[in-house]
Parts: sequence; structure tokens; C-alpha cells
Amino acid sequence: MIILRDSNEDQKSSQSLLEVKINKEKSIEQEISSPTGQYLQMTETSFQIGGMVINRKQLTGKINAKVDKIDQFGQIKIRFDQKMIVPKDLHPIVETNAIKLYLNKYDGEVQYLNKKEEYSLTPKNRYLEIIQVTSDKNWNITDFVSNSLTIQINFEKPLDISSQRVSQLFQVFQGYDNLDVKFSERYFFVSQDKKKTVSENYEISREIPPQLPNDGNLNLLIIQAATKALVALASTASSAVTGAITSNIFLSLVMGLSLKKLWMLIQTLQIIVHLPLLSITLPANAALCFKSIVDISNMNIIPKEYIQAVLSTASEQNSNNLGMLFFILVFSVILGLVTILIRLLSRKYQIRRLVFAFSIVYFGDQPLLQAILQIICSLALIVYLIHCKPYKSKIDFTFEIYNEATLLSMSYFLIVYIDIVNDIKLRYDIGWYMIILHQSFFFLRKQKMPMYNV
Repeated sequence: MIILRDSNEDQKSSQSLLEVKINKEKSIEQEISSPTGQYLQMTETSFQIGGMVINRKQLTGKINAKVDKIDQFGQIKIRFDQKMIVPKDLHPIVETNAIKLYLNKYDGEVQYLNKKEEYSLTPKNRYLEIIQVTSDKNWNITDFVSNSLTIQINFEKPLDISSQRVSQLFQVFQGYDNLDVKFSERYFFVSQDKKKTVSENYEISREIPPQLPNDGNLNLLIIQAATKALVALASTASSAVTGAITSNIFLSLVMGLSLKKLWMLIQTLQIIVHLPLLSITLPANAALCFKSIVDISNMNIIPKEYIQAVLSTASEQNSNNLGMLFFILVFSVILGLVTILIRLLSRKYQIRRLVFAFSIVYFGDQPLLQAILQIICSLALIVYLIHCKPYKSKIDFTFEIYNEATLLSMSYFLIVYIDIVNDIKLRYDIGWYMIILHQSFFFLRKQKMPMYNV
């Protein structure tokens, strides 16, 4: 690995001549004598992995892989299209850098992630940086089962990942960084039928979401503790609200209870969780909090994994399964009734949604105008509620005022993220205030609405 960087501001001219020779593939002798070859007990005709002897000439097929998921804590899940032979010891894969990880920044900069980099200044010129790649590993394999491989990587500056705002034509959007994964030692990855392996220097990539702090830096211990508490709280709140919404829909269908208060909650949630669609870059902690309730606001209250499991079970059984057909029929009728009810209740909220969608589509290059439109909508609705008093119930009136006050407060925070605060750490800290508003919204609804428990 060669890194060249010239940071001398007074440099008048520079000329470098490099002669680079690249071999397409390693020779058999090089493969046998390499650390990988020694660990795999490689010979000219075979090698061993996972206690199995693999004939090299039989490896004629190719294995495809993809980065299935990257979470906000640097956990990477890679999925293969074949069931793999799992080595008994995963440590050599890390030691030999059989998988090489590269951070491809949106601005074109590429960083090697397998090992940590240390920066120092030369004594003669304070502008020239010396980059040294240390032997400290920056990644580890946490799980390797069948066709799934999980990698944990520690980004040195996690808050800088995918945090760049990009202006292009008539749009302002968040520039996402890419993670490039390169399989540099392919013989560690062999299918269970002993006939397939990944291609030489096989590469896959995926966009990286904004990252949350997850390293051992003592200066970030408080942030890490708060972040872990946020993840636990978001998961708990999501489960609680999902259960409450499901029970309320069931009671309304069976006992004829009103869904007015529940629908008021859903309408507010749908605006809040879709704020990231605006051309305003939100910090990673706020984005994680909103992400935890996206499915709830979209009425996706039945987990996709459960639906897939039910459908897969039904497909394996006899086609004359009348019980399953009856279940699907009843479920379709209930779903149709809920859909009709939602359409009837949603007419009064269409103007607010249209303004929100209009600002996303037509004012993509004006994030300040988008935030101002959200503020104007909330202020206008609050004035309308106070002067016209459309709700007969005082409780409904109070709830709707609180909903709009929450949206108004969120909209004011959006202005802060429009080129006013550029410090990544400060933007992250301000994100906690949005989270406090978000969680207090759930807490007060639960305290003041015992009948609906939301």
C-alpha cells in the first residue's frame, strides 16, 4: 500500500517518477509460501480449510456475494449465494487481511480501514504530514455461519461518515460514503460442495449510513453510554407503540371504539419520521431515533419476517389447506376495512401532507425554505386551532395543540442544521434535543391517554 500526500502550501513545483509493476495473479510458489498458504497447508494441487481437503482443480464455479446490511455501529453483514465452509479459526482471516476494507468518501478520498493510520508532522516542514499504517487491527469477524459473514469495524472518526452536504443542480442532498469490500485471499471462502470460490480480488460495495460513536476513546464514553441508552429506548418505544396501535385497531373493529386520537398520533408521527426526506442533513442519533418508528407510522405493524415465515410454511404444505385460505380471506377483509377507515379519516390531513411533499419535490435546493414552510404550517394550524376551536372535546383540542407544538419545535431545530452549525460533534449533541422532544411526545401521550395507551 502506497500513500502519497503533499500538504505544503508553499510548494512551487513537484515531479515524481514511479514505476509500478502489477502481476495479475500470484504464482503457485508465492501462494504456497504466503501466510495464507502456510495456514491452509497449501500444495500445488490442494489445500485444507475447516478440516476438509479441497482439490484446487475442482474449484471451477464462482461464488457471488453482497453487502446485505451496514448498521450505524459499523457492523457489516455479507451474504453469499452459496453455503460456505466455515474455518475452525477465524483469526487467520483477519491476520492475513483476507478481506480488505476501503472507505470511499463522497469527495473521492479513499481510506484503507483494515489498519489504523497515525499522522505526524515532519520537524523540517510543519505542513508535510507523514502517514504511518500501524499494525493495530481496525476490524474483526464476529460471526461466520453458513452463507452469512458479520464484520465489526471501528471507524476512527465515526461522526464524519456520510456527513457531507452536496449541492447539485436544483437539489441539496446528503452525500453518502461507500464501503468497498475486497476478497484478497479467495481460498478462505469455499462453498460446501468444494466446487466454488470467490473470484480473485472480488469486490462488492454499499453505501454507509451515518455512524454513531462505538470505540474505546475515553473522551467518547459519555456519548457511547447515551447512544446505547438511545438504542434500547428506541427499541422499547417501538415495541410498546406497535402493541398499543395493534390493540387499538382490534378494539375499534370489535367494539366500535373511535380511532380519532390514534389517528392524530399517526399523522404527527408520519411528519416527524419523514423529516430526513428534506434536503437537510440530520445527525446520526436523530436519524436512528426516527428510523425506529418508520414502520409504525406507515402502519407496518406486522413484522416482515413473520409474514415471510407464514407464507413459506404455507407453500411447503398441501395446496388444499383450507385453514390457511380462510385465514388469508379473513385477514384481507380486515385489511380492507382498515384501509377504508384510514382513507375517510385522512381527508382532513391532506393539505399538510401536500405542503410537505411539495417542499420535498420542488424546493430540493432550498433547505431553508423547506424548514420555513414547516414552521409556517405548524404556526398556521396552531392559530387555526386556537381561534376556530374545531374540536368539541377539550382533550382532543389539547392533544392536537401538543402535536403541532412538537412539530413546530422540530422545525426550528431544522434551521440549525442548514449551514449554521458545521461542527460534526456539535451537530450530534444538538440532535439529542430533537430526541428528547421525540421521546417526550411518546411519554406524554402515554400518560394522558390511558384508554389508548399511546
